[in-house]
Amino acid sequence: PAFLSSLPTFFGSFTRVLPRGEDGISQQPYQLRSESLYDTDNIFSFSFASVLDVTYVNQKFGFSLEPGYFRKGLKIANDSISYRLHGFNTPFLFHYYPSPKLKLSIGPELNYIFAAENVGTADSTNIDLAAYEGVAEVGMVIGVSYSLEFFVDVGIRYGQSFTNLNGYDEFLDTRNLRTRYLQFFILLKIAN
Repeated sequence: PAFLSSLPTFFGSFTRVLPRGEDGISQQPYQLRSESLYDTDNIFSFSFASVLDVTYVNQKFGFSLEPGYFRKGLKIANDSISYRLHGFNTPFLFHYYPSPKLKLSIGPELNYIFAAENVGTADSTNIDLAAYEGVAEVGMVIGVSYSLEFFVDVGIRYGQSFTNLNGYDEFLDTRNLRTRYLQFFILLKIAN
C-alpha cells in the first residue's frame, strides 16, 4: 500500500448549529417545540488535522484517518453573541477513486468538545456554556476532492452530527442542538 500523510491540513468551513426536530434535522434554525428567542447565522470555522491515508496502488479504494483540532459554533443574528466550541475530531473515511485525480469520500466522524466560550461584548460574556464542554459527538461526513498535483488536493465536504450537543440551552431557549458544516479544504501531502 501507499501511505500518504499531511501536517498541517487546513480545513475552512461554515458551521450551523441546529435543533433536532420531531422528524429529524430541522431545516429552519431553532424551530423546535417553541421558537427560540434568537435566529442564528453561519460562522466561519476551521480545523487542522494530520491525515493518514492508505491507498493501494492501481486500486479504486482506500481509507484515511484524520485526527485533528476544530473550532466551530454559532453566531446570533444581529447581535454580538457568538458561541465558540473547541475540540478534537477524528473522521474515518472510506475513499473511492473514479479517476486517478478524483476522490469521493464517506465515513463516520467522532468529535469531543473540550472547551466552549462566548465571544461577544461585556454584556453577553456571562452566558454559561459549561453544558457544551466534555460532550462527544458522532456524525457522518461525505466529500469530494481533486488532486491538483501529487502533493496538493483541494476539496469540499459536508458533515452532519447525529448526536445532541446539549440537553437545553437556557439562553437560546431551545434544546437538542446539533451541528452541520460545509467545509472547503486544502490537503498538503507528504509521501512515505
